[in-house]
Amino acid sequence: MNSRKVESLIRHLQSYSKLRETQDGSAIIICDIEETPLEYQVHQFYEAQPYHRHYPQKDLQTRIEELQRDWSNWVVPLTLEGKRTLDVGCGCGFNLALHGALAAVTVGIDLSLNALRQARRYAIEQGVWEHVFLIRGDIRQLTLPAGSFDLITCVGVLHHIPDHAAALANMARLLDESGVLMLGLYHPGGRFWHRLKRWVLSACLGGDTERRVRWARRLFNVHEEAQKYHIPVDIYAHDAYAVPVEKAFSVKRLADELEQAGLTLLQVRPSPTLPFRPSIAERAQRQTRQDSRVMPIDTGAVDRALTRAQRHHYWCLAQKLEG
Repeated sequence: MNSRKVESLIRHLQSYSKLRETQDGSAIIICDIEETPLEYQVHQFYEAQPYHRHYPQKDLQTRIEELQRDWSNWVVPLTLEGKRTLDVGCGCGFNLALHGALAAVTVGIDLSLNALRQARRYAIEQGVWEHVFLIRGDIRQLTLPAGSFDLITCVGVLHHIPDHAAALANMARLLDESGVLMLGLYHPGGRFWHRLKRWVLSACLGGDTERRVRWARRLFNVHEEAQKYHIPVDIYAHDAYAVPVEKAFSVKRLADELEQAGLTLLQVRPSPTLPFRPSIAERAQRQTRQDSRVMPIDTGAVDRALTRAQRHHYWCLAQKLEG
């Protein structure tokens, strides 16, 4: 990594906003946020329900080793060492700390100041604060220089952003020419029945968060669902049934929207740890043939495979379009 790029980013971050919340010398950068009424609802939801407050059960070093093993499965090498990284929707910072342990400089941005206070506390506890900058702001409105980051992660976040197209466009702008964007998204095939349950609660109860959560716990097997994702029941119930915005992206839709943002889809996996079967895995990654022809991902085949497997989520990598 070019040290001048790292130093330039740090200088911009140090002067990015005059407004900071400082505790024991550790600052959170506070940016103004322009919001529509719906965006304000999302902001206030996560201010009241920081995601997620439950500390990881494994120690940081074990989690780093697991991350490095999982990331070795991707079609392009993914490493944090020496990189400039951005975690979009970093929440309480448990994944951000993995970046902070290895990256040259890492930035976490989130709407929720309460979540960022937890992220600051966790980074300090884990001894990685030196390399971390936290920004309370909206990814669409982050005005750092173009090409500021080698790796941008946005896992479990894009499907909760009202104007996700603007978010993707700014992530593309912030990504270095050789950088990689990692996304984790809901898929409509495996998410159908869950979205139907959300619709019923919304139609009957409107936007009353606590009533939606109470009725979800009465009507649906929320405890079993939470156990599946290893998340405390109350945190899961709020995020699954009461968050104001939830979308789902087919791989075809995502590929089209990435292209509009100036990005191309490189690879899709059911999860960082779980591969497709070989016949689908080959279709789920962009390939360059011996005759130099580029073969894009077969989005139809990948969507069908995710639907058959009833996958609620999938992960993918993207890079900037060539030329």
